[in-house]
Amino acid sequence: MALREYVDSERVAWQVWEVIPLSAERRRLRERRIASRDENDRRLRDEMRLRMSDGDSDGWLVFESYGLKKRLRPIPKGWFQASNTELESMCARANRASRPTPRLIE
Repeated sequence: MALREYVDSERVAWQVWEVIPLSAERRRLRERRIASRDENDRRLRDEMRLRMSDGDSDGWLVFESYGLKKRLRPIPKGWFQASNTELESMCARANRASRPTPRLIE
């Protein structure tokens, strides 16, 4: 995972990283199998699965500062080499996360 840190023009420190899901939920697609699945197939188990919104399977950038988290979709090409000014512009376009999730180390 690539991680960048920068300080914006208002002297707020930000961390930025990309999130790319390993596998998007594909259950919305039509079944391509001809034969039905075996009753023991793991995909038929009643498990909690993450459903992804359209566009989320391509990933997003996370901008995090103390008490604030924002997401930008899609991931801009070359974001890791962007200047602090360009990162600040991307952050301004990002949507605020509905509820910040606590970090595992906190």
